[in-house]
Amino acid sequence: MAKIKDSSDQDNPYSELVAELKQRENLPPPPISKTFVAFISLLAIIFIALGFYQLQQHSQILAKDEYNLLQMQQSPIPIPPQNEWKIFDANIYSFRPIIIVGKYLAQKPVCVVTNLDNSKGSNSGKGCWVIAPFELESGGIILVNRGFIKQSDRFLINSTSSPSGTFTLKGIARTSQQGGLFTKGPDIKNRVDYVLSVKRLAIFMVLNNKNIAPIYMDLAANQETSFQGGETKVKTLNRHFEYAMISFLISLIIILLSFYWLLKKSKQKRKAKLKS
Repeated sequence: MAKIKDSSDQDNPYSELVAELKQRENLPPPPISKTFVAFISLLAIIFIALGFYQLQQHSQILAKDEYNLLQMQQSPIPIPPQNEWKIFDANIYSFRPIIIVGKYLAQKPVCVVTNLDNSKGSNSGKGCWVIAPFELESGGIILVNRGFIKQSDRFLINSTSSPSGTFTLKGIARTSQQGGLFTKGPDIKNRVDYVLSVKRLAIFMVLNNKNIAPIYMDLAANQETSFQGGETKVKTLNRHFEYAMISFLISLIIILLSFYWLLKKSKQKRKAKLKS
């Protein structure tokens, strides 16, 4: 004999859906996926490890900056003769005060685009380093960073000729910078570059295969009338501590959300047991 549906059920179009939902409520909760738990745990461990790695990078940069400051406090020394340039370690001379004797070559300098922050002199902001070749009395060429010039005054580079005569210059030895993935290529026509690399800057200077030192020199302050010297940047941009805190925060959020999810699943299991 067929079951007669209640009139209230016939009038309610959602009765079947309500019945299905009630039936689902009585079903036991699905078991906790071990794969999911393992994945969440691995993700948290990765971010924690990344945080400790960033802290290590932060400490290394601080130690390097401190070493560079100590180097700059040393007494000035001459650079080795050019016959040793192919074998000497340029990093030994990094940030070391040096003395050079010779003359500027009579050619236009190169503008290396930069953004000078926390300057010691009166000018700062967007501008460029003015790089010129300097021929040593002992032989060979070293590139000299004559100083900073504001972007609005860049026309002075083409109108100002290199000083003539023999000079004894003091400054800070620097190693070549490495361009990044997005560093622009050199603009040979306009004599503009975007990284202080000796090899790249040598392209601008037709020196008839003369020997070029693998280091360059930041000219000390008060040795240049046209440009702002003495602006050697010692401290490296160091945001690794911030990156470490972000990594630890992400791992903490993952752990807290996972704990909340596991707690909720555990409560659902207990309720299902009580009903049964």
